[in-house]
Amino acid sequence: MLDLNTATALPQRNVHPQSLADWQDFRTNSVIPTLAAFPGIRRQLGATLKHAVIRGVNVNILTPQVIAEENAIGFSCIFTEAGMF
Repeated sequence: MLDLNTATALPQRNVHPQSLADWQDFRTNSVIPTLAAFPGIRRQLGATLKHAVIRGVNVNILTPQVIAEENAIGFSCIFTEAGMF
């Protein structure tokens, strides 16, 4: 189970950069710590991440270590940049 008291905090999202340079600084300062936190979060959640290519599209497959029997067959959740299907 994820311990929210010790989990690495993700960067603040309530910021309003005023220039391109401010946006680039925000991106650089938020992406690096966020990406660095993901492996620890996945370990705490007990999930694995596999990168693959399906019909020429790069995909990330996030799989829990334990899948409930009723969800073991025929379940998929697709996240896109536009949302989830």
